[in-house]
Amino acid sequence: MAKSGHAVSEPAASAFGRGAGRTIPGLMALLRERRRLLEPLRAPRDRFTPDVLDVAKDIEEERLWLAVWERRREIQDQIEEAVLLLLDGRYGRCVECRRAISPGRLRALPFAVRCLACQERFEEHLVTTRHDVAPGLGGMVRERGGTSW
Repeated sequence: MAKSGHAVSEPAASAFGRGAGRTIPGLMALLRERRRLLEPLRAPRDRFTPDVLDVAKDIEEERLWLAVWERRREIQDQIEEAVLLLLDGRYGRCVECRRAISPGRLRALPFAVRCLACQERFEEHLVTTRHDVAPGLGGMVRERGGTSW
């Protein structure tokens, strides 16, 4: 496993979990599918000028949906990495500093692969990377005070 602490399932994984080149097209395909499925619900409003509040609500719901989807993907990647560490006999040790992860942390987050100090450093780097790569996404993470895993 790479020392960088990225998901083990792909050696070239980025801060987005699966590689930016494949994540963005995947998200766009999901958004197109979501819009297609929601179109019948929006059809009656299309005859009129859309209400500004309705449009703002739709945009905010979409941003929230994307944030939830991304968080789910991150947790799934962490679980996969923890399972691989378990199979390799290295579960319970930080992938960064190699020290034991506290039992309380593992009880709270059984898929934790970093000790608390290393996780905090990782999250700071992640927020910086997201800000550089995707300003909108990095801003959303910072607004929420970073991630909470």
